[in-house]
Amino acid sequence: MEAHADERGSKPFNQDLSERRVERIKAYLVDQGISADKVETAAYGKEQPLDKATVKTLESTNPSAPPKARLKNVRTDWLAYNRRADIVLLPSGKKSAQFFPHSADDSSLIWQMPKPPLKKVQADQ
Repeated sequence: MEAHADERGSKPFNQDLSERRVERIKAYLVDQGISADKVETAAYGKEQPLDKATVKTLESTNPSAPPKARLKNVRTDWLAYNRRADIVLLPSGKKSAQFFPHSADDSSLIWQMPKPPLKKVQADQ
């Protein structure tokens, strides 16, 4: 499993965020009965973003169609796609679908654009 963050925030802040993200997902999988030693994790922070062309392609084929307001804000959509965790099956290397879950009840929380003030980001480091 690989966790990522968008470009906002410092490198250490985003690395920590990705590590927390991947550990929460691992804990969930273990709670569901998967052996902890079968779950490998990696946290990449903001080092491996999806590029904007990839996000555009993903949105055009997304089975969960985005609301029209989201389609108008390309940057926010791109940021939302980069706040993600990818499941990778080993040894094949096959990755989970990277579609944004627009129909999920809490999708607006993940998709939101407001950038935290720089002082808040620095205080959280």
